[in-house]
Amino acid sequence: MNQEHHITSASYRPREPILIVEDRPENRLLLKNLCAEIGVDSDLAENGQAALKKIREQSFSIYIVDLMMPVMDGITFIQHLKQSRPDAVVLVQTALDESDTIIRTMKMGVYDYVIKPIDQDLFIQTLNKALEYHYLKDLERTLVANTGNKLRGQLEWLLQREPVGRPGQDKLNHKAIYNLKTNLSQGEGIGTTVTLIEMLDQSKTEQTDGYLVNKEIADELFRNNRKTRNDLRDLDEIVRILHREPRTEAHSSSDLIGSLNTQSAKLLDYAARKGMRTQISSDIPELRLSYEPEMLRYALHEVLYNAFKYGSHNSTVHVLVGQSEGYFQLGFRNQVPPEQGIPPEMEKLVTEPFFRILPAEEIETLEEHSGFGLGLTAVDYIVKKHNGILLIHGEQHENDARSVLVEILLPITISG
Repeated sequence: MNQEHHITSASYRPREPILIVEDRPENRLLLKNLCAEIGVDSDLAENGQAALKKIREQSFSIYIVDLMMPVMDGITFIQHLKQSRPDAVVLVQTALDESDTIIRTMKMGVYDYVIKPIDQDLFIQTLNKALEYHYLKDLERTLVANTGNKLRGQLEWLLQREPVGRPGQDKLNHKAIYNLKTNLSQGEGIGTTVTLIEMLDQSKTEQTDGYLVNKEIADELFRNNRKTRNDLRDLDEIVRILHREPRTEAHSSSDLIGSLNTQSAKLLDYAARKGMRTQISSDIPELRLSYEPEMLRYALHEVLYNAFKYGSHNSTVHVLVGQSEGYFQLGFRNQVPPEQGIPPEMEKLVTEPFFRILPAEEIETLEEHSGFGLGLTAVDYIVKKHNGILLIHGEQHENDARSVLVEILLPITISG
């Protein structure tokens, strides 16, 4: 094993042990010894049912899970695990000829996989990456809990367009880097694309004029490539918006509602997939506003998209229109599942760059829509550049019903 890599990774060692879920005693012993070799404690379970009993009694850092086991198989165990610990970092053991199973488990939010029979050096390399990821997730939670600890950077850091420290630019905080790393390594897009390429590389069969590859893996790779391309396109669009001041023009509140109707129509098919619809208040005050149509179109589209994305199936997004204290009010209220919503302590965090309330694999998204978690950051920027206010609240109703209210307040220029 590379000694330099061992030293570098030592700071990522967790307090909690690793749980090895494996039915074969010789494999359990091998994995336990490999964990001990890099200085990590581990515990053993011979099947998924025994593992569930252990996770009720204590916490673990990483879960190494064999898929084929008696009593309770690995996939069933992972499903139960993700219900109680959605952020659990899971490594699955599988064979190269189980590509359909690998894809299925990756969609469940599994961090990575280990090919059997186990290559010891490759296993340690994969385990070190998982430990680093677990460490960063813990650090992210600490940073979210202690929002006063800020380290500023710029969005150009991501695209390497300009040097850090340029005066007058909106900056990101330290959490953004870890939020971005999380987004890149989970769900669809870049993280899954990298995994699929590794799967193709390891499973390819060399022929005289090329390679023979698994069609299912290749199709999934092509789909994820489209997702990644769309992510980068949307990211470039967001950077373009954030780099300039709005070119405001005089418009009416009716013009803005017309633009809202257009964005709602564009998302009609997406909403229909979840049985959702939009209902806009009929009583619209006629007011004069000053805004840039392109920027407001983007903001309205993003808020509606989030309302549909996180909203409960077969529910309605209510759009509330009014005026108060010199502002035109546009409110979006969507019902969310009981286990979701926005806790009060996170209301200020949802506009943080790259921040997600839920892991990517738990959200039904549009393939052509960015998955970076920058949408509400851009909305907040756009509204502030129009001298407006963006408010986001979680709401608790009777019978444990929950909803989220997003309010855009724009200053009225002339009444009438």
